[in-house]
Amino acid sequence: RQRGRLTERVVVVGADEDSIALAEQVNQPGSGMRVVGILDDYMPTGTELPGGLRVVGPSASLLQTTSRLQVQDAIVAPHALPWETLRELMLVSATRANGLRVHLSAGFYDLLTAGVRFSERNHVPLLTLRKARLSAVERVIKGVLDVGLAALLVVALSPLVGLMAVWQWRSGSPLRIEHQRVLGRNLIAFDLLRFRSSAPFQSDFLCKLPGLLNVLRGQLSLVGPRPMGQAEAEKPGGMPLTTIQPGLTGPWRQAADPAEQATLDLYYVRSYSVWLDVAVLYERAMFRLRPLAKRCLDVVGAAILLVLSSPIVATCFLAVRLGSGAPLIYRRRVVGRGGVTFDAYKIRTMVTDADRLLSQDEALQRQFRGSNKIVRDPRITRVGRWLRKLSLDELPQLVNVLRGEMSLVGPRMITVAELPEWGAAGQLLLSVRPGLTGLWQVSGRQLLSKAERIRLDAEYVRRMSLRLDLTILARTLFVVVSGHGAY
Repeated sequence: RQRGRLTERVVVVGADEDSIALAEQVNQPGSGMRVVGILDDYMPTGTELPGGLRVVGPSASLLQTTSRLQVQDAIVAPHALPWETLRELMLVSATRANGLRVHLSAGFYDLLTAGVRFSERNHVPLLTLRKARLSAVERVIKGVLDVGLAALLVVALSPLVGLMAVWQWRSGSPLRIEHQRVLGRNLIAFDLLRFRSSAPFQSDFLCKLPGLLNVLRGQLSLVGPRPMGQAEAEKPGGMPLTTIQPGLTGPWRQAADPAEQATLDLYYVRSYSVWLDVAVLYERAMFRLRPLAKRCLDVVGAAILLVLSSPIVATCFLAVRLGSGAPLIYRRRVVGRGGVTFDAYKIRTMVTDADRLLSQDEALQRQFRGSNKIVRDPRITRVGRWLRKLSLDELPQLVNVLRGEMSLVGPRMITVAELPEWGAAGQLLLSVRPGLTGLWQVSGRQLLSKAERIRLDAEYVRRMSLRLDLTILARTLFVVVSGHGAY
């Protein structure tokens, strides 16, 4: 059903704003239904509606239209029809011998409920809202999963906790546990535990490890609604979900707004399965492991490249020394992750007074302001032009990678003065480390315009993955050897 298969064709009766919203929601994957048309008494047949919907006839033609369209289900929106029309439809659907199933929308499709139950009392139809809670079987399965994984994590991560304790004790600040009073299931308050500091790792995940003890005590779940304190719960829109245990993590981590988090919490309960918990835990694990895997690739790759390229770097230093003298290294002040500035190292490829020459030449300044690059730059030395063609001048940046200031693959490093040129994409740039190579370097290098380089860098940040990094590194080797796009 998520792929749009095994769905039932339905029509919606009524074409006001709420009915169209209802139809669009029914059309979402997983509902098991697909709206093939709208019946309405106020719009002519064939009228196009938002969401790709279309009026296929008046409400009086319900039986004929559903037969023609081979539809077995109709959803009637009572708020979009006059009372007499609604009564006539209900009478026809209840008394005519046909295979049409008529569903009456209660108009509550946008309310936060965990489902409804229909009942009838003395010919009075009633819809009873169900509480957002798990069944007895689901609670048992979830409890076994929580205790088993929590115990495994406590054992597996205890060496890290010991290292944190020793490190902080030697630093003069013992490892401390903080207590945060939160509401649990059935509004029973308990102390949520967490470490005050995870030094030397500076990891929010490690700070939350004491919460595993809450899980083992049965106060908390690994996956569940957001834990909420009494004061926060009393705020407008707080709406704590206290029919099940709160969780260390959950779908609520996908949103920052408390109202959106509450919605995700409720839908988590409505669609709960043990596989949903496994999927959430897997996604959170990958969220934590991806940066670690990227950093491991950076450190191992930079160390190997630094060792293998050391004879080449020494030869380049000698060539620069013989060609234009000292200094051999050029330090460029650039902005890194989180807006922190650092010195990026390069083998000097220009004359020693390159900045002064640029300030004195207005033509060079105009070209530089337009693209941050200068074609056939007269300030580049003969040796420097050869180094740039093969990108050998960037090899010292492997030291920046080992120091954690750069990554092997990432956006182009820029100065603080260039940051405003990124506009809204600037925050994307500052969320990751700049790279020794990147998507724009293997897509044309200097032949690209400034706007194209910014677009490619932003695209890399959005698509960032270990597979993409390995692909870019492989393509970089070809680009460097061919010298394509360099000047």
